[in-house]
Amino acid sequence: MATSMDKSVENKTGEESMETDDNVDNKLSDGDANDCSEDEDDKKEEHTEKKIRELQKEVSKNPYLYDKHVELIQLLRQEGELDRVRDARNSMCEVFPLTEELWLEWFKDEVPLVESEEDRNRVNALFEKAVKDYLSVPVWLEYVQFAVGGMGLRNGIANVRNVFEKALTAVGKHVSKGQLIWEAYREFEMAVLAGKKALSVSVVSKEEENDFDDQMNRVKNLFKREMAVPLFHKDIKQYEEWLGEPPDQLTSDSFNKAAEQLQKLLPYEDALEASANLEAYLSYIEYETKQGDPTRIQCIYERTLKDNCLEASLWVKYTKYLDNVLKVGSVSKAVYERAVRNCPWTAEVWLGYVRLLERCNEQHNTILECFNCSLSSGINQAGDCLQLWLAYCDYLRRQIKWNDTEDGMGPLRSVFQRAIEYQAQYFGNDGDPECTLQKYWARLEASKCDNMTKARELWTDILQSGNNKTAQFWLDYYQLERSYGDEKHVRKLLQKAIGTVRDWPENVCQTYIQYEREEGDLQHYDIAVAKCNAQLEKVKAWREKEKETEKQQSKKSAKQPQNKTQKVQVFNRKGDNLTEPKGQKRKADSSHTDAVVPQKVAKKPLPPPPGFKSPANDFKAPTEPQSKSSPFKVPNAPPGWKGDTSTKTATESPQDSGDYDSTDDMTVFVSNLDFKLNESRLQEIFKTCGPLEEIRLIGSKGYGYVQFKDEASALHALRKDRTLIDGRPMYVSACVKKEKRPKFQFATSLEKNKLFIKNLPFTCTKQALKNIFGMHGKLKDVRIVTYKSGVSKGIAFVEYENESEASQAVMKTDGLVIGDNTISVAISDPPKRRPPDSSESTWLPSLGGGKTETAHGRARTQVSLVPRTVQHKSTNMPTTSDNDSQQPKTDTTKSNADFRSMFLK
Repeated sequence: MATSMDKSVENKTGEESMETDDNVDNKLSDGDANDCSEDEDDKKEEHTEKKIRELQKEVSKNPYLYDKHVELIQLLRQEGELDRVRDARNSMCEVFPLTEELWLEWFKDEVPLVESEEDRNRVNALFEKAVKDYLSVPVWLEYVQFAVGGMGLRNGIANVRNVFEKALTAVGKHVSKGQLIWEAYREFEMAVLAGKKALSVSVVSKEEENDFDDQMNRVKNLFKREMAVPLFHKDIKQYEEWLGEPPDQLTSDSFNKAAEQLQKLLPYEDALEASANLEAYLSYIEYETKQGDPTRIQCIYERTLKDNCLEASLWVKYTKYLDNVLKVGSVSKAVYERAVRNCPWTAEVWLGYVRLLERCNEQHNTILECFNCSLSSGINQAGDCLQLWLAYCDYLRRQIKWNDTEDGMGPLRSVFQRAIEYQAQYFGNDGDPECTLQKYWARLEASKCDNMTKARELWTDILQSGNNKTAQFWLDYYQLERSYGDEKHVRKLLQKAIGTVRDWPENVCQTYIQYEREEGDLQHYDIAVAKCNAQLEKVKAWREKEKETEKQQSKKSAKQPQNKTQKVQVFNRKGDNLTEPKGQKRKADSSHTDAVVPQKVAKKPLPPPPGFKSPANDFKAPTEPQSKSSPFKVPNAPPGWKGDTSTKTATESPQDSGDYDSTDDMTVFVSNLDFKLNESRLQEIFKTCGPLEEIRLIGSKGYGYVQFKDEASALHALRKDRTLIDGRPMYVSACVKKEKRPKFQFATSLEKNKLFIKNLPFTCTKQALKNIFGMHGKLKDVRIVTYKSGVSKGIAFVEYENESEASQAVMKTDGLVIGDNTISVAISDPPKRRPPDSSESTWLPSLGGGKTETAHGRARTQVSLVPRTVQHKSTNMPTTSDNDSQQPKTDTTKSNADFRSMFLK
């Protein structure tokens, strides 16, 4: 019994020990799994933190990278880094206006954390910032909801009403969404009324009763105000149900009038709902401007800017309306602040901003800061910067009190000097081509400061900077000198001008004579007439000489010789000079060492051999007479030789070959095709353009002709130019004669609305570029430059609808990293195309004549096949001297045996 009990105890003990071991193993395996997951989390956090540091570095280096700001905020928000998210958002907010989505996301994070009055004030300041960026009904709803949450505080109800009134001013006349604000305001006031009504059940004082009546009237007035505004989803029945009786006649009339106005607005609202493009908004703005309601005009402008915030012309139009019509400084200032943040590259906006600050009597430091910001805002046009400098000089001039004894020109002089140096440093001669700044400065020195010495110094600099041959500069100087100078300097100036001006000396001479007629005596008048007549005779002779020179040059260009080549030396493999007359022998002297070959050497058919019978078509090959003394016999052509049938030159294109009627307006020429492409494939490509007449491929040369049944189809087919076919760009052009072909189809000058992008990855696609650059404005065209094989060259052109979008895209995309490449983006300004050289070189290297230009433009060295004996001077050859001339000349004619012995040396 005891033994069995002992055994059972042992069994239990063993089982317990086994269970204990299993539990320990399970705990160890769970611990290992937890360790692995923790390691993965640590690695993920390290990677995220590394990415955050990289983004912070990029943003601190260039704060205008909008996408990097957004990415950084999102990463920090995922990590729950509240303080760092706030810093990132504040940094972005200082540079860019934030979108509706970014603000709502920010409020979603901040509002739940409000605990103290300090927190509430901070969030309230954020709301005030948000509503100034763009017009947004959802942001205003969040703002009033936040304000309602603090109605229990001191002056809480008054603060809520203040916020609601601001909201109604901003978005209360928003036709499609304004009803939301009105309803929220009514619900708030009705809730307040319900609270006062509950108190009125008990015995109330006269004051409380008056409060109740005032609240009732407040709700009624709110309903009446709403009924007078044209809004969607608005019905007067709500007012009737709440009032318990029909509304008064005035309210009914206001509602009916608003309903009529809404019917007129419906077409514009429908157009926006169908396609909220800029054209639809502009037509809406035009209609509201004609109606003349300032609040409605502001509302539609704000709605337009919300969807077209980078349209500089829209900001200019809006600010001009505020400056010229509304004329409320505080409103205009707020709009200008937003305009320069959205379109900092627009000089016209900055000009209006500077003048507005002066109009509002702002402090000098404020205006100076605004001006300095304008210069560093990315404006890259010389004319725009010049206008900014002139506007600031205007401001400083207006601040000077000229009656004071103290010289007030000191600061203005330094600004003039700084402006001249700035324009010259950044734009060179294009900075101020008319010398406007110096003229302005000189006139102020002469008129306000009576300082003609300084004015003359400035004009001397103007004329010495390359403007002394232009009549208008001299005449401007003359006007200044006559107004504020003396007769001596005027005469000296005019006499110097008539001997210097080249563009219009007659005008200067006429001015000189007129001045002496009005101011001088007879002697001075006679001197002026004599000098002017003498100078005009010189000018006449100079112009005749110039015309004669131009005429001779035109004759030379018209008389360009055809097939005019230099005497050439061409050698065959044996070293025979094939270009010498057949009766003469080649002398092995230095005159043969430098072989010159024309660029186009006409091929001459060889004469047939003796006894050769011509073909059946009685073809006779031309023969060349041979000299009787020539020991050589030119080898005759082999049987069946038909002469040189090729009529194409090296530079002749397939269209010039005459294979097809190039005058057919219904035919297009296609080239750069894959050699394997057949006519059926071409038919599939072009059948969408219109009915086809014929398709003709020229062998397997990669080009051909497509003829349509009408001209309109051919014009439609031209749109397929540079379409990728089997990975190669197909070139489609009009089939016209060579002299009528269109010139280079792309612009060769500055295009402010087109960007030039280089260092693109070769794998970058057109759609990828559209996605990247389409974020910054409406695209007109995207073109990736490729080789004929279809492989990208790594460069592209992106064309925008307007210049402002292109300028803004340059700022945001230059230096962008795509893949492993950092792209370079600039305004398209291709170098000027050099005119083709009319004087074609007639030089071609001989066979083995050193370096030659290959088809790919690279020089390569060929093996010389000219015999060394002919190439170099023979060291044994005697030189010619006077004594040699007296010796009898021996026959230097060489036989075949002589040449054979030369080769065997």
